[in-house]
Amino acid sequence: MVHMKRLFTLACVLALVLTSPAAAATEEPTGPNADLWYPTADDGSRGVAFYFVFSETCPHCSHAKPLVDHLDDTYEWLSVRRISTQAATDQEISEVLTLADEIGEEIQGVPTFLFCERMDVGFDTWETTGALLEDKLVECHNAIAGPDD
Repeated sequence: MVHMKRLFTLACVLALVLTSPAAAATEEPTGPNADLWYPTADDGSRGVAFYFVFSETCPHCSHAKPLVDHLDDTYEWLSVRRISTQAATDQEISEVLTLADEIGEEIQGVPTFLFCERMDVGFDTWETTGALLEDKLVECHNAIAGPDD
């Protein structure tokens, strides 16, 4: 009976270790546009591209700009791409349309956030939408780089 309890305890501990975030294996980005989603830094590490598509006249976009600035200033692995609908280059338009198409989405409003092979549209407050976006970005980065990077 004691042997069974030890075996059970060992199995539980092993399960916890193998499923902990620190033990999780990193995922290598794949796909035709992996470099647009996850740019490679000079040191070879993978980062996350964060496309912020906005309009100069959109009040929700104006409320999102401080969050985007905060994210850009806080996370060195984050590559923020601000794309104004009034001043976007052909290349910027092509990139965001390609990314949206790749994930089966269509950009229909602003603000639009494209990152980690997902698209989120709209912005409410820093505490709601902002916190959710930040959590998703950190989780995504941890998945591709590991939580200690």
